[in-house]
This record gives sequence, structure tokens and C-alpha cells, in this order.
Amino acid sequence: TGLSIAIVDDQNTFWAKGFGYADRDTGRPVTPDTVFRAGSLAKLFTATAVMQLAENEMVDIDKPLQEALPQFSIKSRFPDAAPITPRAMLSHHSGLPSDWLVDTYGSSKPFTEITAALKDEYA
Repeated sequence: TGLSIAIVDDQNTFWAKGFGYADRDTGRPVTPDTVFRAGSLAKLFTATAVMQLAENEMVDIDKPLQEALPQFSIKSRFPDAAPITPRAMLSHHSGLPSDWLVDTYGSSKPFTEITAALKDEYA
């Protein structure tokens, strides 16, 4: 286990160093050039972008998500359930099925087709 850190300003790297092991079994160390999988990093950037939009009053994180994304549609198991909001999505409290995107990894399907499949799912 390890990590690589760099200090970058305007495309210029001022400092970079690897820490730990890229492969513990072989003892291969992490270097500034070690490639890591991004994993769930997109969540950080998505949350930052949504909160910047909220800060600029371009989206209300407490209004139904469909106001910002009209194509978003999902059935509810509970008739009295509150609508899914950006806040609920960002805090992982939306009730969306956690595995509904599994078959889309590496897919070339357009995003609109993937989100359209949600209308047949339940939250």
C-alpha cells in the first residue's frame, strides 16, 4: 500500500515523491510515476461541482433532482417517500440501488440510455 504526492502549479511540478509499496509482494516502491486506479474519485469532483453550482444559486440541493435533471426518473417503493434531491444523492441517502450500474462499466452506451433504464428500477 502506498501513495504518490505532487505539488503542481500551472502545469509545473515543483515536488513529487512516492511513499510505500506499489507491490508489497515484490517490494516494488511507489514512485512519482506509479499509476493508480482512480476508483471512486469521480464522487469528489461531482460533489464539488454540485456544491459550486449551489453556491452560485444555479441548483438547489434540497429541491427534487428532476428539476435539474428532467430525464431522471425512478419508481418509489414507498408512495409517501420524499423526492430524491441532490443532497440525498451526495450523502448516499437517495435509496438508489447500489448495483444498477454494474453492467454499464466499460459500456459505450450513451448516458441518456443508461439513465433511462432507471425508470424501471425502484429506490
